[in-house]
Amino acid sequence: MGNPLNSRTVPQCLKCVQELNSVVRQNQLLKESKTYSKNMMRKVTFFKELIQNAEDAGASTCDFLLDFRTHPADGLIDEGMALCNGPCLWTFNNELGAASKENKIEKIGNFGLGFNAVYHLTDIPSILSGKSLLILDPNVTHLEKHIQSKANLGIKLDLFQERLFRRFPGQFRSYEGIFDCDLTKSSQNYYNGTLIKLPFRTPKEACKSEISFKVYKKERINALQKHFIDEFQSPLLFLKNINSVSLQSISEDASTPPLPSQTQKLLKISRKVVCSIKISNARHLQDIRDTLENLDKNCHKVVDCFEAHITEIENKQLERTNTHSWFLYSSFGTKDSLRMFQREQQGSKFSLPVGGVAVPLQQDGHNVWSPDESCRVGQAYCFLPLLIETGLPVHINGSFAVSSNRKALWQSGIKGEWNKALLQDATASAYITTLLELKKMSQNGKLQNYDYYTFWPNADKVRKAFQPLVAAFYSAITQINMTEQSLELFSNGKTWSKVEVADFSPLSVISYLKKKRLNDPTQTTQDLPLPISQTLIKDKESCLELLNFCLSDEKEKSPDLNGLPLFLTHDQMLRKFNSDFPVLFSKFANIFSGHESEFADFSVNDEHQTLFQEGKYIEEITIPVAATFLEPVLQQKLQPSSPTEWKGLHRAETETITWLKELWKFFDDQYKQEALHEETDKIFEKIQKHFNWPILPVICPNPGG
Repeated sequence: MGNPLNSRTVPQCLKCVQELNSVVRQNQLLKESKTYSKNMMRKVTFFKELIQNAEDAGASTCDFLLDFRTHPADGLIDEGMALCNGPCLWTFNNELGAASKENKIEKIGNFGLGFNAVYHLTDIPSILSGKSLLILDPNVTHLEKHIQSKANLGIKLDLFQERLFRRFPGQFRSYEGIFDCDLTKSSQNYYNGTLIKLPFRTPKEACKSEISFKVYKKERINALQKHFIDEFQSPLLFLKNINSVSLQSISEDASTPPLPSQTQKLLKISRKVVCSIKISNARHLQDIRDTLENLDKNCHKVVDCFEAHITEIENKQLERTNTHSWFLYSSFGTKDSLRMFQREQQGSKFSLPVGGVAVPLQQDGHNVWSPDESCRVGQAYCFLPLLIETGLPVHINGSFAVSSNRKALWQSGIKGEWNKALLQDATASAYITTLLELKKMSQNGKLQNYDYYTFWPNADKVRKAFQPLVAAFYSAITQINMTEQSLELFSNGKTWSKVEVADFSPLSVISYLKKKRLNDPTQTTQDLPLPISQTLIKDKESCLELLNFCLSDEKEKSPDLNGLPLFLTHDQMLRKFNSDFPVLFSKFANIFSGHESEFADFSVNDEHQTLFQEGKYIEEITIPVAATFLEPVLQQKLQPSSPTEWKGLHRAETETITWLKELWKFFDDQYKQEALHEETDKIFEKIQKHFNWPILPVICPNPGG
């Protein structure tokens, strides 16, 4: 073995890591590391923690490298380091250092504790960044000569000042060629990034370890690699900084430094924003602005609440490439979650109240999209994916309080209250805003084949922990004080929702609509009656869809419709149902010129004729009433007709003939109605009595006359 460091060299090149003691002492670290190692049963959890640390440091890339090489045990700074000179996991990010997250509002990690996840596989992690190399040895089994007190966590080396790699080449040989690291270059006096080395725990190390007895042999390392590739599908969705993550490997017989051909690229996941969309919900944006005034100025570094983004995630695995697109939007909590955050901020109990939604899309053309049903959805994120399925038709993100093994949200105590508030506030707000923007895309032709209910939560499928989100979602779109935009969620801009959900009933919609002004505020401030085009309903097709939904409850046979603003009359005016003033009903309303406002629109109301008649909202027109309406019409229609040589016969204009045909169809319909009441003989008496005009069509005796 090469010369060990002597006492004269130590003060200049080695520093005990005293500054770390203010954050965590050695005994505390051992305890926390044991807990992490015990709880992190899934093999990819510590990968996520390292990505999260890189994200908080502001890095744009985070790469991993499995290195199966074993290096000679000579030229080391301590003979104990020979135990960790074999296979290891490297991780790189392109940011210098790892800033402390303590009391940093814009950081998403749990104030540095996540790094302890590395002790799941190693006892001696090291961190190279800038000019320094930090080697942590909480067991004090590798650096016994240089750690005088167990209160210290490890040693910190100033590499480039002392050029230690020349004195102890064996210690730094493995770094050569790893993510552009070359300590032998005289021109390189710092490392531009952060490079972490995690030697896999060997059997000898496990025997002495106070952290874990888990040994990582080749089979377990290969399993680690497989889990990373299989489970890392969309880890970048809700991150702000990192745009790429990769996994590579170097075989055990590779050279030092490894040749490019000896490095196998196993997986690369990259992210890019395809387009950004300005949020149009004015009231929501105002709530966000009011919130930001009372928060740290760095909040905007976590999420952008004023824009949504369509983001493309590309997943390359060897020769296979998959690409998926997502509509992403994130929001701050402005209600209970915000109050809890502000109340507990000094104790750093909770992160900033953030909620987000990711909706899967596929590109059908230039800036034209459609829902992507092939994507697996329903996963919860705490900025990075959790091991939690939600049962929702979207991915959701939140600064949740998560169990130590990341398999569940807290549902009790103060952390349970926080999660509930976050789901009901920030996440629900992001969900609703997302659907409003999708509807707008559908109206603009940028979202095709979009069913309004595609991404609505179904309470029967959603897991218990996420039911507060479902309740908040349906409560928000049916409550009285929502903005006009809330009603738009019932539609994709063309048709209206019929979805059946446990907490969303037709009766609740009826109640909501009765208290809702449906005027389109961009066109008029007046209340009903209004032309349907000047209302939020927009057209008769939408009116019919929404009316059908309101009447779809099989248990409620005769709902009270008085005051429901979905009654469309023949003049295309939208009115409220009113049993005190029933409206006439006939499929021949078009012949009653000048009386359109007194007839219900047949195409919208025909399906529910019996219900509306029983409720006295409509009534059928009778022959006497028809005669009263039609007398001036008949005079107008018959005026242009000319007498013929045949007494009592008049030659009618083509338009009049068409109208007369409809009139006799009306009589025929009345005859059929009378037949139901066995009073067919009276229909002709009524026609003769009330229609004393030349309306009987005959064949002219003289075709040439």
